[in-house]
Amino acid sequence: MRLRVRPAGPADLAPYFTAFGDPFAYDAYSAGLAKRVPRVWETLIALSAMVAIVFEDLERPRERRAVGLAASVFVTGAFATKAESDGPPYVRAQLIEQILSGKSPVASPLSPSAAECENGLSLFSLTSCALNPGLACEDHHLLIESKIRADLQLHRGYHLERIFGEICGPEETRTMLGGGFRLRRSYKEYFRSQPAPSPSAAEHPYLVGLSRSEANSSPASTVSMYFLDSHANIPFRGAEQVLLKQALTGETDDQLAESLGVSLSTVKKRWAVIYERVEEADLAIIPGHAESEHVTHTRGTEKRRYLLNYLREHPEELTSNR
Repeated sequence: MRLRVRPAGPADLAPYFTAFGDPFAYDAYSAGLAKRVPRVWETLIALSAMVAIVFEDLERPRERRAVGLAASVFVTGAFATKAESDGPPYVRAQLIEQILSGKSPVASPLSPSAAECENGLSLFSLTSCALNPGLACEDHHLLIESKIRADLQLHRGYHLERIFGEICGPEETRTMLGGGFRLRRSYKEYFRSQPAPSPSAAEHPYLVGLSRSEANSSPASTVSMYFLDSHANIPFRGAEQVLLKQALTGETDDQLAESLGVSLSTVKKRWAVIYERVEEADLAIIPGHAESEHVTHTRGTEKRRYLLNYLREHPEELTSNR
C-alpha cells in the first residue's frame, strides 16, 4: 500500500458513501435520513465547519484508490455536554436530524462564540476509519496510523476544549482507549431499557472523548496532542486560506480558478497578495525573497513550492480559530 492523504472536497463524499456505506446506518437512520447525509456533509465542508481528509492507495486503479475518509465537525458545547452525559446513542444521527430540522448544533470556527473563544471548541469525530473489508490487516493498521497523523496536523491551530466521537465494537474501543481517549458512554443501561433487541457486540456503539484538562493530566498520550496550541504567524484572509488549501491538493492555477469559481487573473492576484503577506511576516519562509536589490527574486514555481512545504509543516496557518 502506498498511501496519499489529501483534504476532502464535497465531490469526494458521495463516492465514499457509495463505496463504503455508513457504519452507523443500521439502526440509527431511517432510509431517507441516510440518503441525505452526504449532502449535509457537503454543506458543512463548504461552511468550513467540517475538517475532512481522504486516504488513497496509489497502487490501486484510479477508480478504486479511495480506501478511507476521516471527518470531524465543530459542535456547540451544549450538544457535546448532552452527548457525553445522558443523551441517547447514535450521536451522528442526532446531529444530522438537528441540522435538517433547522436547529443545527454546528459551531463554525470562522465565527466562534464568546464562550468558544474563551474556553475552546468542541470537536466531534464523524468517522473513525472503520475496517474496510477490502484491506489486509497490516494495511488497515497503516491506515489508522496515517489517520491519526493527518488528523493531528489538520487540527493544529484550533483551540480545543474537548474532542469526542462514537465508535463501534469492543476492538475499536480498546484501540481508542489505548491512544488516550476516556470512555464516556457504553449505553448498556440505555439498551436494557429498550424493547428492541440490543445490537450485536460488533455493532454496539461506545462514546469516547477527552477534555483539555484530562489531556493536561496525561500529556504523553497520542490524543493529548490535539490540545497543543499553535498560533498562526501569517494573517491570511479567508479567500486566501481557501486557495492555499486547494493548492495543497496539487491543483494548478487553471484548476484553482475552476474549483474556486473565479477567473485566472483573480487567482494570480491572490497569489501576489499571499506572497506579500509571507514577506511581511517572515522572509525566511521563501529563500531569496528580495533581501536586497542585488538578490535575484525566487521564481514563482519555487516560491509556491517553498510556501506549500511550509504550510504542510505548519497547518495552523490555515485555521481561523486563533
